[in-house]
Amino acid sequence: MDVDEKFRVYMDINRFHNFEGPRGVDRVEKIAADIGGYRDIREFLADNSGACDALVEFIQEWTGRNQEWEQSLDELL
Repeated sequence: MDVDEKFRVYMDINRFHNFEGPRGVDRVEKIAADIGGYRDIREFLADNSGACDALVEFIQEWTGRNQEWEQSLDELL
């Protein structure tokens, strides 16, 4: 079984198919703890700059789709 298959099985076993709201954050935190051994999401992000880069890219992409975010950006500028 390759890593992708193992990860899919892990996700299925834990029923991690939705990542909305606080439950989604808890699930991401559990994945980071179970697989990476991190105590919390902040420790994970501090140790994985690529994850931070992905979050910044997400925020950048969605700012153009979210009026409140774009308004906040306008106010900052």
